[in-house]
Amino acid sequence: MRAGKYAVVGGAAYEASFSRGSDGVMLVVPSRDDRPDGFEWDERYGWTRDVRWADVERIYEVETWARDAVGYALRVYMPPRNGRVQVVQPPGGGPYDDVPDGHPAYLVHNTYDREWQGTLPVDELRDAREIEHERDLAAYAEGRPDSPRS
Repeated sequence: MRAGKYAVVGGAAYEASFSRGSDGVMLVVPSRDDRPDGFEWDERYGWTRDVRWADVERIYEVETWARDAVGYALRVYMPPRNGRVQVVQPPGGGPYDDVPDGHPAYLVHNTYDREWQGTLPVDELRDAREIEHERDLAAYAEGRPDSPRS
């Protein structure tokens, strides 16, 4: 299951962190498996590698929705870690037509974000739907050294 930001470098897709006007992309390989070439260990993210915009082929975000056993529509916040996923329950039913009213007991209301949030085992999710949103690589790299437009 994918969720969040991704970048393609050297023909391979990686979890990624990127923002407009930054110097490039941070690629992430979250496992503790053998070190991928060119990556360094980071306690927070796992294996990471900074890449200049000129070396990035594509950036995109994956919006992932799934249902729990009762049928609540949940947005998966990030890819599974240790068999669990972080989820939020935004208003509405996402891509699903029929969702129950209320909120699952395992979610807690975050007053700052105004969302119901929590974690649950990934194997308790069903009917997952991934929606890819292409991002404009040139717009993110605009004005940065080694950008695709420079």
